[in-house]
Amino acid sequence: MLEVGLGTPRDPAAAARWYRAAAGQGMAEAQYSLASLYRRGDGVPADDAMAAQFYRRAAEQGHGEAQMRLAAMYFEGIGVESDRQRAVGWYRSAAAQGVAGAQYILGLLHEFGEGVEQDLVAAAAWLILAAENGNADAQGHMPKLQEKMTTAQLVDARKLAVRLDSAEPR
Repeated sequence: MLEVGLGTPRDPAAAARWYRAAAGQGMAEAQYSLASLYRRGDGVPADDAMAAQFYRRAAEQGHGEAQMRLAAMYFEGIGVESDRQRAVGWYRSAAAQGVAGAQYILGLLHEFGEGVEQDLVAAAAWLILAAENGNADAQGHMPKLQEKMTTAQLVDARKLAVRLDSAEPR
């Protein structure tokens, strides 16, 4: 509430103090929120390394959005040393929880062979899931990917999407 000023004057510095206290107690949502403040420099000095540290703590507890944010930091080498394999692992963890943004990014990574082997079937499967979970970017990108694929590949992608979706621990 303090972070956005909901029912009280906006005070991100006070929010950071409360988040820090809760984060110290192991609360994943507070760790995620504190990481986001550090990433933006809102109420605390901007510090990508601290952001990565708190995203990691939340991610290790299964916080899907933290997993996706940490993956992006590893992919780009922001606040951490660039590590594409680790990034893909965190994207997979988030995607397995149904985080549509992570599913979309995994689709793109597979389509273009960034950090993973290029695989149009896997790309389409992840994009299908992201689109079904409401990701507008995936919805817009699917027709472009479909133009590159055979009918058999599209059928295989749908089957893979069903398997991936049934494996997601929501």
